[in-house]
Amino acid sequence: MYNAEGTTYYQGQWKNGMKEGVGKMQYASGNYYEGAWKADAKTGMGVMHWVTCNEVYDGRWEHGEPDGHGEHTWLSGAHAQDALMPDTRANDASQFQLCNRYKGNFKQGMRDGYGVFFYSTGARYAGQWAANVKEGEGTFTFEDGSVYEGLFQNDRCVRCVR
Repeated sequence: MYNAEGTTYYQGQWKNGMKEGVGKMQYASGNYYEGAWKADAKTGMGVMHWVTCNEVYDGRWEHGEPDGHGEHTWLSGAHAQDALMPDTRANDASQFQLCNRYKGNFKQGMRDGYGVFFYSTGARYAGQWAANVKEGEGTFTFEDGSVYEGLFQNDRCVRCVR
């Protein structure tokens, strides 16, 4: 069923005139979501494909946002520039052959709780997150294999000595 403007299309289960159960929403942008719905919102397990920016989220949703355990993958280039890796550039697909990937907990659409971020450079952070930033105990493994274990505040290691 198309929306009033004819720009988005939903195919799936309904209840009392609202998306409820399992279905697929195709947006005008080409982005699409396949998974569970409740009261017209993405709720439960589902996969969102952002073809416009080449990203995929596969996991738990609540009230239309990633919430709970899931995996977010950026399929081309680097994610945002990282404080620990200042030479990275966002979405520089020519520099990076692999993708960035985060697997862990989300809260209201943001990385929150324990999770592991795999950088396209080969670096990895495993530890605590709060509102999309490294916050609390964690381990950062650099591209060269050296490791920092300790406290992170506001996305930075407190005493980053390799």
